[in-house]
Amino acid sequence: MATASDLISRALKKIGVMSLGASLDSLDSTDALAELNSLLSMWSAAPINLHYRKEESFSLVVGDGQYSIGSAGDFNTARPAEIEQAFIRDSANHDFPLKIRPISEYWDLGEKTASTRPTRLYYDPTYPTGTIYFNTLPAEAETLHLVSQKPLTSLILTDTVSLPGEYENAVVNRLAINLAPYYGKSISAELALSDKISYGVMTSRNLANSMKVARVSAPGRTRGTYNIDSDE
Repeated sequence: MATASDLISRALKKIGVMSLGASLDSLDSTDALAELNSLLSMWSAAPINLHYRKEESFSLVVGDGQYSIGSAGDFNTARPAEIEQAFIRDSANHDFPLKIRPISEYWDLGEKTASTRPTRLYYDPTYPTGTIYFNTLPAEAETLHLVSQKPLTSLILTDTVSLPGEYENAVVNRLAINLAPYYGKSISAELALSDKISYGVMTSRNLANSMKVARVSAPGRTRGTYNIDSDE
């Protein structure tokens, strides 16, 4: 994992402004952080969605199977772009994994009001807060643990984020290119090529991650639909 300061240092080293082992001074860090956040904001508007992985825990309410998640939501945190993993922890510190299923399956559930520990979680990335649903209503006031992807739109110097390698490389390369004119540095052919490759890999992965589960008509099936995620 890297801090914003680490990303800036790597970018400055790529254009020969910093040497190995050197530390950022206050002027460099202030200006470079502003440029970094400008870059993240621009990519977010493109939209190119940069995400970091976050582990969090939240208290469940007995009998409540639906929760908003986001700023000022039932779970007051940054709104996730995607929930990757989840489990429920009981009072004896026993963990019970939850299956993450497409929101389309939640609407097909015939029974949603049974009172028992949930076994499935459905996430609908509504805006401005997302919505978490469970297949049953929690029977105990237990703790939900989530690993989710959060959108990255701005940083402070000490923020630590876990970015996929290709995303981190793309940020560092483009930041180096954007910072070069401030220091009167030219952009080498190697840096330009590295930027082109890392940006292309990042956008390709971003496009793949944005594809949603589809439900399509399937001839010969009595229900008339086919879920490509569950193969049902």
